[in-house]
Amino acid sequence: ITGEVLAVWRRILDRVPGSRIVFKGREYSDAALQDRITAGLGVDRCEFWPQTQHLEHLDAFKHVDLVLDPWPQTGGITTCEALHQGVPSVTLLGERTIQRAAASILHLVGFDIGITLTADEYVDRAVTLVMVERSGLAAQRPLWRERLLASPICAGYVAAAETLFCDLWRDWCAMRPI
Repeated sequence: ITGEVLAVWRRILDRVPGSRIVFKGREYSDAALQDRITAGLGVDRCEFWPQTQHLEHLDAFKHVDLVLDPWPQTGGITTCEALHQGVPSVTLLGERTIQRAAASILHLVGFDIGITLTADEYVDRAVTLVMVERSGLAAQRPLWRERLLASPICAGYVAAAETLFCDLWRDWCAMRPI
């Protein structure tokens, strides 16, 4: 979580009265990291939740309206877990592959509105989603799991990967001298 990301998240928090941001995981028990984050966002706006078992981790998403995706490395597993629990993300599309993972996932489930191209757009979109479209987000919570499970991320992925590996193996075998 870079200083640039913290500054952008601060702009969102400043525009959404009463908002709070949750950081969850083992790494957030580190006091120095907590101090760096709260220096950028404000002590009263941050919650640090410990790492938990997976089912409890997934259950924690019921307390979240929207995931704010960091950059330059965007979410992958977290984006999928959040969608599985009914929570979409806002992400900033970057140039490198690692900066496009969350955007690809959001696109495949039909949440293109969560994909932004600039930091200003990221702020505006997050604020709009939680201030103006909050009831719409809440109404769509049950749909995100269905969309994720029906997307190429989940549906048919294993079979497609197995087919690809078999094709690669056959091609490699065919190139070996007998």
